[in-house]
Amino acid sequence: MDLQPVEVAATIQAAAAVLTFLAACVAVFATLKAPQRAARLAEDLRVQNEKAEAGHREKYRIFRVLMEHRGRNISALEPVNALNMIDVAFHDDRPVRDAFANLLRFANGPEFAHQRIAAYLDIVVAMAKVLGFSAKVAKTEIDRGYYPAIDA
Repeated sequence: MDLQPVEVAATIQAAAAVLTFLAACVAVFATLKAPQRAARLAEDLRVQNEKAEAGHREKYRIFRVLMEHRGRNISALEPVNALNMIDVAFHDDRPVRDAFANLLRFANGPEFAHQRIAAYLDIVVAMAKVLGFSAKVAKTEIDRGYYPAIDA
């Protein structure tokens, strides 16, 4: 069975028409689905960004509580509650969690008071670095604060 050149050209033209039709169908489908996919992607990114911001706000809240109580009663309820949130809020920040684990070694007993305060400050310094305040924050700078004496 020999095909004539006209038949070959007609077959190629028919195949090209079918492929053109399929390409047009794909283009129509993509055009119809693109806005939905873009909206879904935008929503996913928004939710992801909100979670990241909420996590950062929680880290900052804990940092702030610990900063506010340094040099005072670090065994008060508010800093204790903040300390107990470290493993969750700073789950991806090993230096902060390691500093917290070190504090727990000195958690109880009056004989560990100096080590406990030093470990507390180590946590605050580690948090300051994680939160991007400065890679050069020293413990002595964190320890420095205004603690007025109350005159009776």
